[in-house]
Amino acid sequence: MATIYTSDSLRNIFQSSFNLTQWYSFSQHFFNASELKEKPERIIENTSDEGYYLGNINTTDSYRIGLFHYNIRQGSVANKRVGLRNLVKSFINPTWGEFDAALVVFDSGDHWRLSFICDINGEATSPKRYTFVLGDKGSHYNTPVARFIDLQQKGLSFTNIKEAFSVEALSKDFYNKLYNWYLWALSEDINVTFPNNPNTEKDDRENINVKLIRMITRLLFVWFIKQKGLVPDSIFNPKQLKSILVDFDETSHIDGNYYNAILQNLFFATLNCAIIDEEGNPRCFAASKSGRDTRNLYRYKEMFQQKEEEILTLFAHVPFLNGGLFECLDKPKDLYLNQEYDIFYDGFSRNATKSSNGNFKYRAFVPNILFFTLIPQHYNLTLFISS
Repeated sequence: MATIYTSDSLRNIFQSSFNLTQWYSFSQHFFNASELKEKPERIIENTSDEGYYLGNINTTDSYRIGLFHYNIRQGSVANKRVGLRNLVKSFINPTWGEFDAALVVFDSGDHWRLSFICDINGEATSPKRYTFVLGDKGSHYNTPVARFIDLQQKGLSFTNIKEAFSVEALSKDFYNKLYNWYLWALSEDINVTFPNNPNTEKDDRENINVKLIRMITRLLFVWFIKQKGLVPDSIFNPKQLKSILVDFDETSHIDGNYYNAILQNLFFATLNCAIIDEEGNPRCFAASKSGRDTRNLYRYKEMFQQKEEEILTLFAHVPFLNGGLFECLDKPKDLYLNQEYDIFYDGFSRNATKSSNGNFKYRAFVPNILFFTLIPQHYNLTLFISS
């Protein structure tokens, strides 16, 4: 009976240091290896790196894929890509090579790189575009785990294996999901609102597509700096958020405390505000400073369980990015000539007054469910059509 790998078991393999015994077992039970050498066969080459032939896979569509393992002696494979492909190119030459492709582990001790390499019909797969860097306890394994679960379900054809490693396939999948999420956020089911002109209820969803695209752009940038460890993981973890926010419910359609308390404060009071300003003042809450123009100061203290000092500590190590993306676009009337009323394009406001239609008059509303729940099936449209 074939072994079924779960997301947790795959994640455990990918987070662990490379283990040859474990990889033999995985090659046999996941890839159904046609041959596994009882003892790895040393490849004699003019290089300091140790190479071994482990066996091979016969795919369901009759391709032959060689299994290789290389101990990389100089540099970390986490940063090294150039030259790795050359170590196995003689085995996958499209004219006289022994294999149609190679599945190769490059191990430098600190990390290991799992690469799919082939050169069929002149389509050479580079280690940059067909590879996963593995072997640490980080949280960045959602993509390889999802790809291998998908591969397990689809079957081990050559096309499926290649697609599992393909950056292009990953990009299509990512943009499809992002577009479907945008459609869901745009829908009246979710009912995202921004005040715009607080004197009328008629424009709460005016230019909502523009507002959502701006929010997505900000979120994508946050995701990139999160991967660098510059934003705390706790503010994205529902379990930890339950001890940070008051009555936090990640499935709520009617509560938007995550967007207001966490994301707006991250955007406008953290990433758009120096840790220490030119006058020597640290980041603080709006209530702690006088003046109308408080668009880069923290608010929504009542939505947090912690004291003010603990909230500030939560965001303390997030850097200041002075690029304009995180500038709050709300415009107080007394700061702009010929402007008769306040304008709340971002809706970053302490004023929780609601209009007669139930929408916030001054504050943006984005429900929690949008950030923590799977997209409903009827919003899963296809943006890209495979050729």
